[in-house]
Amino acid sequence: MTYRFIEQELNINLHEAKQIVSAVNASRDEARTLNIPIGDALLYTESLSLSTIGEPVEYLQSVYRSDYFLNSNS
Repeated sequence: MTYRFIEQELNINLHEAKQIVSAVNASRDEARTLNIPIGDALLYTESLSLSTIGEPVEYLQSVYRSDYFLNSNS
C-alpha cells in the first residue's frame, strides 16, 4: 500500500508518522529466518502513520539486519 493510493483512492489525508528505531538481539526464529547467529545485533523499527483527524492508518513492526540497513528520511 502506498501513501499516494491512501490519499487519492481512499481519500484519507495523512498528517504525521511516528517511528522508533532500537537495537535488539536476534531471537532463535529471527536468526534462522535472517541466516545469522542467535544474539546478533538487529535493528527493530516500529512506526505509526496517522490521518489528519488522528486516526491510525498504518502500523508497522520490523526487524532488520544491521549490516543491510539504510535509513533515509525526507
